[in-house]
Amino acid sequence: MNIARQDRVLHQIECEIKNNKKKMMQRLYELERVKQHNEFLDKVLLDYQNYKNHIVKQENNKEKEMKLIYDYLEKIRKENGLSEEMVNKAKFQQQKIVKKMNNVRNDLSSLLKNK
Repeated sequence: MNIARQDRVLHQIECEIKNNKKKMMQRLYELERVKQHNEFLDKVLLDYQNYKNHIVKQENNKEKEMKLIYDYLEKIRKENGLSEEMVNKAKFQQQKIVKKMNNVRNDLSSLLKNK
């Protein structure tokens, strides 16, 4: 009877070991799946960060170009003998450029806040 009891205990221990191995393999599989998913998400995040950086660079360039146009119009307005109508047109264009520059700055500000 003692041997039969030992066999049952050994069988029970073997079953527990098999169950633990099975659970461990399931957890390992799940960890591998999550790891791959996280790597994919890391790549997606990197893509979005690169895209955001590209947009910020474009907006900065846009602001610089508008500033150049604004300065050019100001120089022409001051240096050349323009008619009153031409001066008014230049001022109007400068006002439009200032509004666009403010929009670009606001866009940049909101992009940089949403890091």
